[in-house]
Amino acid sequence: MIVVDGDFASDYPGVDPSKLSGAVKVGGGPVIGRGSTTNAVLTELALEVAAAEAIPVQTKAYAGQMLTDAEELSAAGTTATLALSIPMRYMHSSAEVLAGADVEATAALIAALTKRIGEVFTPGMFVPTHAGR
Repeated sequence: MIVVDGDFASDYPGVDPSKLSGAVKVGGGPVIGRGSTTNAVLTELALEVAAAEAIPVQTKAYAGQMLTDAEELSAAGTTATLALSIPMRYMHSSAEVLAGADVEATAALIAALTKRIGEVFTPGMFVPTHAGR
């Protein structure tokens, strides 16, 4: 399952990237989240596809909750999830800012990843992985 959400950018004055779990730039491509609820195999495949297709991506580690549907979908242990986020400045305000190129890169990554999965899929390859298991 690919979950797409927004993520807080940290590339403007007054923002401390360390308080947002890392640096995220508008225009730097979608953010691939790594956390206890994301599938390691699916995440690595997404990174490989992005590199092969020259799609810019950013990564971000989530030590705690991601606060996306990825957590809900993976909670039962039956769904492998990939968390993609589009970087935004001033998120949750009336003046959100994003780059159209990030939206396009997110769509391109999803399309290329879907194609690659169709080429390499074998049953069991995305058995969900969780921290502590």
